Amino acid sequence: MSVYTPANREDSLYFEMETKKTNILFELMTNAHRTINSVSIFKYFDEYCEELISASQTKKPIYWTVAYYETLIDQIKIVLAFETYCKVMLVKKGILINKVGSHFDKNLRKMQQQGIPIHINDFYQNNSTYIDFEQRKISVNGLNNPRVTITFSQILNEYYQEFLMLDNSLLHYLKKINSNRNRLHLYYDFNGAHKIETYIKEWKFIKEQSFSLIKKELDQIELDRKIQIDKYQLKLNN
Repeated sequence: MSVYTPANREDSLYFEMETKKTNILFELMTNAHRTINSVSIFKYFDEYCEELISASQTKKPIYWTVAYYETLIDQIKIVLAFETYCKVMLVKKGILINKVGSHFDKNLRKMQQQGIPIHINDFYQNNSTYIDFEQRKISVNGLNNPRVTITFSQILNEYYQEFLMLDNSLLHYLKKINSNRNRLHLYYDFNGAHKIETYIKEWKFIKEQSFSLIKKELDQIELDRKIQIDKYQLKLNN
């Protein structure tokens, strides 16, 4: 099997190809890390908070960048980063992240559409690998073509959270951010010091949780890659 290459690169996530699988997960987590670090409210958090608290009627450009111009972009970036993070974690826990094809097991497809996680082992029970002997390619039968993954809204439901176990407060804020990005984005002015204090506290929590979770998983996958490379080198030397 090792002489064959997946026809779709992401199919490597479902084959016993640990090195290729880890490399893909590393790329995904690297993108998630890069994306979350580019969020404006995180990058300029201290400066933005100073402007929020300031009694000055004239706000610096950084205030308007974060509070207005980059708001929607920030929400999209946060959703993208966490969607990627969650899908990586689901793959590592043996959960299918791609949508089951309409031509495949109707029961599994229905379960997935209802927001119920599908174990990769359950998916493979009624499945087989397609092998193109001439092209020396392999692919997973039963997935949508082109490959489509489950939605972020689906990932945030209670069934997927049994595997992801995100902090309840973080989960609440992510659901809120995911919902807000689909609405009209108008400038919102804060009234009262209490609202400002609460707002800062909430975003400080989101920032710290985002950086901590994503960086921790990136470091873990990087370590996994190193271990796999070391094992491969040892095998070659023997």
